[in-house]
Amino acid sequence: MVGKNTLGGKHKHQARKFVNGPSRSVKLVVSTDPCELYAIIIKNLGDGMCHVHCIDNVVRLCIIRGKFRGRNKRSNFVNIGSWVLVGKREWETQTKNKIEKCDLLEIYSPLDMERLQQTVSADWKILINNDVSKVSNEEKISDDYLEFTNNVIVEEDFIKDAPISLQMEDEGEEDINIDDI
Repeated sequence: MVGKNTLGGKHKHQARKFVNGPSRSVKLVVSTDPCELYAIIIKNLGDGMCHVHCIDNVVRLCIIRGKFRGRNKRSNFVNIGSWVLVGKREWETQTKNKIEKCDLLEIYSPLDMERLQQTVSADWKILINNDVSKVSNEEKISDDYLEFTNNVIVEEDFIKDAPISLQMEDEGEEDINIDDI
C-alpha cells in the first residue's frame, strides 16, 4: 500500500521557466557606424513593422526584430513617438517606387532621450518636431476633413426654446395586426 504524500508534488521544487532578469541595460547605446541612424516612430503598421522618420529626414520602413517582439517585450515597447536606433540595410538594392528598409537596434526610454541629447551632438530638431506625444492639449490637431479641439460645449450654447418637430410620412399603409400573422 502506498503511504500518504506529506511532501507534495515534485512540481513545487522545480525552477521556473522563462524568467529573465531586467533586460534593460544601464549603458546608453549610441551610434557607432554611419549606417546606424537615430529615428522616431511615426506609424505602427503591425506584423513587426513600423514607419520611422530618421534623423537624415527620410521616412523608412522599420523591421522589428524578434528581440523586441513576443515574450520579454515588457521593458521595450514600440510606441508612436518612441526614439529608436535603426540600422540601414545597405546590402539591399534600392528601387524608386519602394520605401527603404531598416532594422530596429535599440529603443530609448524618456530618460535615455535626455542623456542622448546631452552626449551626442546631432540635429535633434527632426525628432523633436515629429514627436506626437509632446503635443500639448491646447493645440488642435487637424486632419483633412476633421478638426479635433479641446473646446467644451456648455448647455447655454444650445437653443433651449427651439421647437422640435418629428413628422412621419403616411403613405397610406395599413397598420399590421400581429394576430393576423
